[in-house]
Amino acid sequence: MLNRILPITLLCTALLAQDPAPNRILRPTDGATLTGKIDGIAKVVKTGQLFLDGVPLPTNEIFPGVLTFGLTSTTGQHVLELRFEGGSQKIDFYSGNAEATGKTFRVHPPSASCETCHAVKAGIWSFKTDPLEATCAGCHNLKEFAKTHTHNTGQLAECGMCHNPHGSTEAFHLKYPRNVACKQCHG
Repeated sequence: MLNRILPITLLCTALLAQDPAPNRILRPTDGATLTGKIDGIAKVVKTGQLFLDGVPLPTNEIFPGVLTFGLTSTTGQHVLELRFEGGSQKIDFYSGNAEATGKTFRVHPPSASCETCHAVKAGIWSFKTDPLEATCAGCHNLKEFAKTHTHNTGQLAECGMCHNPHGSTEAFHLKYPRNVACKQCHG
């Protein structure tokens, strides 16, 4: 049995745990519905600038390469764009009544600051612990993990393989709907 689990674990780790595009919008997610004040995070390798509906968005660089912003936008559909050297990334989001789309974005962690999970290590903004599961265990009870997951923590060593640590429109802060998330490894 272990011989069958190990290759799946290695494949999943290679597919899901790798760092996606180095320049990207971390919060909010594409297709999200947001109400009230909108807090956002973007990561850039060198320099970058955020635009809301084509207009430059004021940001704070809390650490080199980490841009944050807070805004209240008008009701309706919006485009958030991160422009960086050599490219850009755009996401669409709706600001207003969540009943309009059914994809309410929920921030995770709901009331923590960046420093709850992150720290500067060797001059790089990173997670406080390695593996990431130890950072998550600061708030989440890993003993309860087995009651809600079909895999143990040894098989899925990084919580971020399935969950978005900055928030999501999906239940349990999954990166994808559950039926899609499982198929990332299980076809």
